[in-house]
Amino acid sequence: MDKALSPTNSENQECLKLILYQDAFEIVNPIGSATKKHKVVAVYLSVENVPVHLHFNTDQMCLVVQAK
Repeated sequence: MDKALSPTNSENQECLKLILYQDAFEIVNPIGSATKKHKVVAVYLSVENVPVHLHFNTDQMCLVVQAK
């Protein structure tokens, strides 16, 4: 494979670099006699091609998947 076309080439400016984050959490309904826990998994997407100070800014992250 040509080095210029390699998707792992960090110098390739035409490449869209995406970061996926996964988080799992529980939701509990404290009201009522039958309290149940619901485990939820969320996957977030962030673009690495933005300036460094915006990488972990929550305004730049998008929710991709949320599953129970």
